[in-house]
This record gives sequence, structure tokens and C-alpha cells, in this order.
Amino acid sequence: MKDLKKAVLFVVAAVAAVVYLSAVSPLGAQPPANGEPKDTVTLDKYKDKKTPVTFNHKRHSTDYKCEQCHHKAAPDGNKNPTCGTCHKAEKVDKTPSLKDAFHDQCQGCHKEKAKADPTMKDKAPTTCAKCHK
Repeated sequence: MKDLKKAVLFVVAAVAAVVYLSAVSPLGAQPPANGEPKDTVTLDKYKDKKTPVTFNHKRHSTDYKCEQCHHKAAPDGNKNPTCGTCHKAEKVDKTPSLKDAFHDQCQGCHKEKAKADPTMKDKAPTTCAKCHK
């Protein structure tokens, strides 16, 4: 009976933690009710290790298709999930960690843009200090 109580308490605590983090984390944030993308998004999942990254989400969503960043639908069917929906703190099977996903997706795209158009070099940052200000 004692073990059952511990198990129930653990499950309740875990559910409460998930609900809380989903509500306060920008990575779990939902788009505004009007369907328009947020103007800016702050990526602060690793704020204890690196300065959070704030980027112009509205400009990215104007210049690029949603699918270019939100490259897969979430298991729940959401076609534009936040990165943290699928990418976790550590790599899971073939899914890169959240940090690696940010770096691969963002830096990879920025490097491609700068290579194709040298005037984009300062507009599409690829170094730590340019993003983590």
C-alpha cells in the first residue's frame, strides 16, 4: 500500500510539473488566438548555461514557410509544433536533442543563406555571441 501511495504521488507530481512547464515555457507556447505568429520568440530552455536567444519570429514566418522550421507534425497532429514538443534535453533515438536541433536548423539555414547571398552574413548570425546576446 505504501508503494502504491508513492507511485500515485509521483504520477500526480509529474503531471503537475508537465502542466506547469507547458504553461510557462516559451517552447510550449501556443500561437495567439488570432492565428498570427508571435512577433518575437525567446528560446530560454538552456538559460542556466547560455544567454537566451530572442529572434524575430514574425519576420521569419513572413519570409519563410512554416514547414521550413516546423518541419514535422507533432504526434498529437499539431502541424506547427514548438521545437520542444519533439526535441528533448537529450537525443532520443534518431531525434536530436533540443540544443542540437536549434543549432542544426538555425545555423544550417543561416549558413546556407550567407553562402548564397554574402549580404546576408550579418543578418543571419551563425556564431554563439551573435545569437546568445
